[in-house]
Amino acid sequence: GLCGYMVTWPPPELNGFVIPGSFSRGPETHPASLQAIRELDMTQRSDNRRSLFTAMQRAWQCHRLGVRPSSFADAALTLVRTRAQRDYLEKFYHMRRIGFEAYADVFVRQVQHFQTQLSMYVFTLVDSTSHNYWKFMEPETSASSVEPREIQKHRSKIYQAYEAVDRMIGRTLRRLEVSLPARLEEGNTNVIIVSDHGFQSVPEAQGRPPDRTVRILPEALVELLHWEAAAVRTFNIRGATFFRHRQEDSFQIEKMRSDLSAIRVVNPSAPLIVAGDIGAISGDHHPEGVFIAAGPGIRRGYALQNASVLDVTPTLLALMDLPIGQDMDGRVLTEIFKPDFLSASPIRHIDTWEEPNWSYEEDNASADEALKENLRSLGYL
Repeated sequence: GLCGYMVTWPPPELNGFVIPGSFSRGPETHPASLQAIRELDMTQRSDNRRSLFTAMQRAWQCHRLGVRPSSFADAALTLVRTRAQRDYLEKFYHMRRIGFEAYADVFVRQVQHFQTQLSMYVFTLVDSTSHNYWKFMEPETSASSVEPREIQKHRSKIYQAYEAVDRMIGRTLRRLEVSLPARLEEGNTNVIIVSDHGFQSVPEAQGRPPDRTVRILPEALVELLHWEAAAVRTFNIRGATFFRHRQEDSFQIEKMRSDLSAIRVVNPSAPLIVAGDIGAISGDHHPEGVFIAAGPGIRRGYALQNASVLDVTPTLLALMDLPIGQDMDGRVLTEIFKPDFLSASPIRHIDTWEEPNWSYEEDNASADEALKENLRSLGYL
């Protein structure tokens, strides 16, 4: 079971479920019956007047996929409270949090339904919150001045994100213990929490101050241009606003370009832009991440040193008593295992897990430039 992984679109057909991550170009899932959660995620940031009903409708569709009534009620209340909120930073965290909670509920339901042997859930709440709110947690590291009232409002957002993730992990394990007791009882299941990076302030990470900019409210612009809201994807990256028509044909692209070129601002007070330095990130990636493991095969209280993200897959294979590919760059973190685990499941190897007929298709670079810029802005390229 895979939920939230970035490089899983289009979703492969496998014995289980795949819900691609937020950088995917479409809402497709495997099986297709899970698509409602991706559609909800792709519209959850909308400021369009019609979007509240649409979001609520899609949220209700997600209820049958596993979203708990309490999560649905929380999402509904948050959407109502933030609908008229023009403070981007005030809205950003709450919208990410309710999406995170919904994904966690759906993930648990699918694990229960498919009885998966390996379940992996990627959550980005801490990442996105750390990008946007670091300067409020550590204003002394910011290259630009931070208003005291803004510090007061947002200082605890990153801590809240960590607390939300902690609660989610505990709730997930408790729910699975009830529904899958044989799988989670002593002797059967190991749990690993891993991040590929940590965080630090932007000046420390990149040696440059944050940019001061403005943010266009793209959904408001879509409405003013009379575009079909359901057919257009919109997102902001560091002050730049991107629009993509789902059909991606030359006629639609040219029409959008023409409409945007014809815009003239005649009423500066129109609710179309938000001023300030909200378009810039104030926290960025640090090379040191997190690795936490617990379970029947894991030593308690051991402090791991010198691990790499490349070691995660070999270690997972060993925990599942599967052979490690000789061509893998990482190693098995044998030092975290209990001695009796290694005695019962000695490390085995095979030449490779790659399929000999593996191939790929060259992607259209021009069609994906906005997506690449999004990945660059978050430090992935």
